[in-house]
Formats: sequence, structure tokens, C-alpha cells
Amino acid sequence: MFAVQRQVQKVHSGPATMVTTRPALASFAALALLTSCSVASLFDAPPSKVIAVTPPRVVETAPVGDTMRSSALAILSASRNAAPQWTAQHNPDAAWLTLAATGGTAPDTLRLTLDPKDLTPGIYRDTIAIDPSDPGIATVRVPVELHILASAPPPPPPPPPNQPPVASFTFSCNGLGCDFTSTSSDPDGTVAGYSWTFGDGGTSPARNPSHTYSADGSYPVRLTVTDNQGAQSTPTSQTVTVSAVPPPPPPPPPPNQPPVASFTFSCNGLGCDFTSTSSDPDGTVASYSWTFGDGGTSPARNPSHT
Repeated sequence: MFAVQRQVQKVHSGPATMVTTRPALASFAALALLTSCSVASLFDAPPSKVIAVTPPRVVETAPVGDTMRSSALAILSASRNAAPQWTAQHNPDAAWLTLAATGGTAPDTLRLTLDPKDLTPGIYRDTIAIDPSDPGIATVRVPVELHILASAPPPPPPPPPNQPPVASFTFSCNGLGCDFTSTSSDPDGTVAGYSWTFGDGGTSPARNPSHTYSADGSYPVRLTVTDNQGAQSTPTSQTVTVSAVPPPPPPPPPPNQPPVASFTFSCNGLGCDFTSTSSDPDGTVASYSWTFGDGGTSPARNPSHT
């Protein structure tokens, strides 16, 4: 009988590694009754090439409804001065995990992007497989976990308190009738309602009402407005004075003043040129009528006649 002892490598926490090995000699003990024994190489030796991935396991935590965010980087490092090509892939059904790049040359950096916004509370797992092109290096597998918490995001801050509207108006009257125009405003919204009282028992909800009084006198008119959030203004008041006798008409314009005719002339032989120097004290000269004493006439301003 004989016993064979094997050396076993301990698995440590830290960077995940991929190794290739070469055969090594085994140690054994043989009983005295065996005269000879030939043992082939049975076990692995230290690695000849290594690709390490840091961190070896990615764990992220996010609340329900969170928006997309980038996770930690996976750093790929190569030993023995190697620069192997690599490609990466993962479960296509894991829609919450995407890779910014799926290939390159080690050493390299692989960015993972996690999208937890549409997931329900729970733990979601996937594995990224990094395959080197070098046949001497095995595939690296990096576990990824996404923990979705049930806690809801904090509520938004409350809105500022509503500011009340400000009531104001103008008016114009003719006889017993008056037209009112609201010039009210609201600092943080819109004016939604109007309440008029006209001082004689009459009221109106219109924005710009008209009102006719039954008798001469002075009446207190009050306007209160309400904004789109229900806040009410402080009432504003003005006194309106009406009379059944209309105001006197404006005075007539002064009578029109007649124009003043005048002219100059110059003659050469039988031909003469005439120039009007006429004017009008309250308007303009609009037309001309010349007679030349020999039966000839002209409507021109500055005529010539032979």
C-alpha cells in the first residue's frame, strides 16, 4: 500500500483570478513490499499567466424608483507582461445591467452600468464572463448583485403658501350708466372670480361689468376678487357720482376765416407769368380762379398767359 499527498491551493477573498497550470511532481510513500513505482506528473504548478479582475464581486444598493447610475469600474490587469485580447458578455435577460464596452486588450477598464429604476424590491444577480483570446488563460467570471430597497424616495418639499390676489378697478360714467374695468392681479397665480357691489343693492360676478343707477347720487362701489387657489383679496372701494343730466356738449369750433388772394407777375413782350401769393388765416388755399382780361382764364396756382 502507498499514500499520495496532494498540495491544495487555498481560495482567498480578493481579486478573482484566472490561471493556467503546468504539471508538477507528486510526493508519495511506498510500503517495503513494493520494489519500484513510477508516478507520472499529476498535479498543477504555480500559474504561468494570470488575468485579475478588481473588484472580484460587485454589489450595489438602490432604493425603489431610483434613476440610472454608474457602478464601480472593473479593473482588468495582466501578469507576465501579457496583453491578451478579451471579450465580455452577460445574461441578455438582465436588462438592469449593461456594459460600456464588451472587448479590449488587458490591462483595461470595464465600466458597468446598473439601472434600478424599474425594478421591484429584491436582490438581482448576474455574472459577467470575461473571455481572453489567449488559450492559456481561462475565463474570468465576475458576480454582480443589485439590491433594491423598499424605501421610497423622500417627498418633495411643500409648495410655498399661496399669496392672495390684489383687487383694483377703474370706471367711467355717462348719465346714470357706468362701465367698470377690473385691473386686479395675483402675484403667484391668476384671478379666477369677481364680486362687485354697486352701492345701490346691485351686484355682479363679471370681470368688467356695466351698471345703471336709478337716481342721481354718489354710490360706494366695492370689488373683491378670488384667485385660482381660493384665496380672497381685501375689498377695494371707490365712490361713483352719477347724474341724469348729461354734461354740456363741447363748444362749437370757431367760424372759418376766408382766404386772402394776392399775386405777382412779370411780362416779356406779349407773354406774362403770374405767381399766387395768396394765404388763409386758419387753413390752406385749396383752389385758384384766374381771369386775364381778354376772355382767358386758368385754375392753375401759377399760370402763364400770352
